Amino acid sequence: MRTLRDLVDRDATGALFLALAIPFLFFHEKYQPELTVDLGSTSADIRLSDLAVLVVVIASIVYAARKGTSRLGPSRILWIPGIALLLWLAFQALRPASVDDPLFEDHLVSYVKLVEYALIVVAVPLLVRRTQDLTIVLGSLVLWSAVAAAVALLQFFGLDIFDAWNAGWRQPSLLGHHDLAALSAVSAALAVTGILAGRARLPAAPLWGTALMAGA
Repeated sequence: MRTLRDLVDRDATGALFLALAIPFLFFHEKYQPELTVDLGSTSADIRLSDLAVLVVVIASIVYAARKGTSRLGPSRILWIPGIALLLWLAFQALRPASVDDPLFEDHLVSYVKLVEYALIVVAVPLLVRRTQDLTIVLGSLVLWSAVAAAVALLQFFGLDIFDAWNAGWRQPSLLGHHDLAALSAVSAALAVTGILAGRARLPAAPLWGTALMAGA
């Protein structure tokens, strides 16, 4: 079993940036401090999650410059439709009919936010290059999923925190019920993989039990 000291070395810096960004990415925007920037008739809110994405993207650019982008090659079948979708949305946002829309600037800000988060998809294979890196990132996902599940459980039993809904019903936790479901699905997938392939073969084997409970 690898210890934390074995996992964290100089080459794990990128994975650490990504792992540290996860709690901010899966934390509802209304609980984050924000800086509002006026942009004409609209505004853009900059939150900790945006800064986390920026750090991850910068780290991936540094890694790409140092180690190349060959890791992106095998996934070109994913990049092509992804880029096509972003180009189509850009066309929809910038076509004359959209530019004349009173809500054009709002739509443009929404599109920029979408592109911002799409960059994470490119950053992951550039930063996660080894089994150790995958272990660090999965560990962060599972642990934060466990925190979110624990908060939802407290809300379920009536603790009024993070705008809890009525006790006994599905709860939003600290990130919203849709994002909670997505995060829990990652933990559930890791737990199922451990059942099918054997826990010893998992990158984050010691967290299998935590993943099982968080994803349940």
